[in-house]
Amino acid sequence: MSIRGVWQLVKLNVNYCDHSGSSRFIRPFIMNGLTEYAQNHPHAEVTSTVRRGRHPHMTGEFRNGNTKTVNLRNMEMDDITFHLSYMFSEKGKKGGGGGEARTEIHCEQKRSGGVATGDVGRRCGEFGLIRLDETDEQTRGDYSL
Repeated sequence: MSIRGVWQLVKLNVNYCDHSGSSRFIRPFIMNGLTEYAQNHPHAEVTSTVRRGRHPHMTGEFRNGNTKTVNLRNMEMDDITFHLSYMFSEKGKKGGGGGEARTEIHCEQKRSGGVATGDVGRRCGEFGLIRLDETDEQTRGDYSL
């Protein structure tokens, strides 16, 4: 996709294996369809690389320096063309998903406990409670408010 008339995809590299089963649909696509995409989009350098023993994927490099990788393992021709057109229409910005998924919810809540201090044992009398370490036998069993 272009931003102010400047295409953002600079380089596209398609990696595949020449003998593995996960690359069986991309091998004929590279021979026929990839050259057509390269001719239709002269602004981007389109290359293909054989990487034996690896699953197929394509990596796009954008003007802002970001890269995006799309897995093409066991994808048929329709899926490959969809992901290829997706890569050409990308802007190269980081992050995925919609803005709604990333919004944070902020709410104002009052703290019910107050400020935590070290004098909890001394403040028991304020709440009508009796400390357990008191030695007075009369008040030791009475914990009512």
